[in-house]
Amino acid sequence: MNIAHSIALPRRVFGITVALALCACNQQPVAASGTSPGAPNANGYEVVLETKPEKIAAYVGRVKSFYDLCVASAQAQNLPVKPFVTPPVDYVITRETYLSDGKNFFEKTENFDLDVAAMLPESQCATQIAPNSTTKVWRDGLYQTEQVERGGAPVITPPVKQLMANGARSSRTMPYTQRQTVAGIALRCLPQESAVIQSGAMLASCIFDGANDTTLLNAAGKPITLHARIPSNETDPQFASVSVITPKTVMTGRAIAAGRFALTGAGQ
Repeated sequence: MNIAHSIALPRRVFGITVALALCACNQQPVAASGTSPGAPNANGYEVVLETKPEKIAAYVGRVKSFYDLCVASAQAQNLPVKPFVTPPVDYVITRETYLSDGKNFFEKTENFDLDVAAMLPESQCATQIAPNSTTKVWRDGLYQTEQVERGGAPVITPPVKQLMANGARSSRTMPYTQRQTVAGIALRCLPQESAVIQSGAMLASCIFDGANDTTLLNAAGKPITLHARIPSNETDPQFASVSVITPKTVMTGRAIAAGRFALTGAGQ
């Protein structure tokens, strides 16, 4: 019985595979905050987002059901099994960090995936948390990435030339017309009548609500989604779940140290 290859893993959110995740328990929580007073860089910002399941039981339900089948098969063959890796109550699926000084950009995505590749009777139905991360840096017209897979050594690409968007803040708040506050952060959200919400692809989607209808842009020049509620593509209501993106840190109008945009092997 090849259970691992029959599992439909959770959907992708904003280009990131949203599987199961374990919280980074060694990190202290950071309270969300607004504009940093007296900071010298009007275009500088630091944003940290966390994606979590709205209900853990529903989120792990499909994978847990396949695990139970694996256990039954292993027991029928008198094979030992390992316990299911159940994430704690407050765990993170994905953590995203965005930094900009208005000209250079840093983006890091940390995923904490549930690895089910060995969830077979002959492998003791093993499951494990497998963290991975991708870091991207844009500096002075150069772009570089660093990839870390499942605790392995970082794989760093040589810097290459790549144009960046101009400015870290822009008046791109349409069609985000509904004002809302989440975790103390002022947001502009898509209205319920928007096509994205009506289609059910997202239950909510919000961006930063800055002065003069400005918002925060990523390196591609697109608004950073600070809050969203995203339903899974699970067709069985028993396993349907919702992932929630929440802002943990939002600081604007601040200086960002040049070292945060350091490139490897580019004479920096």
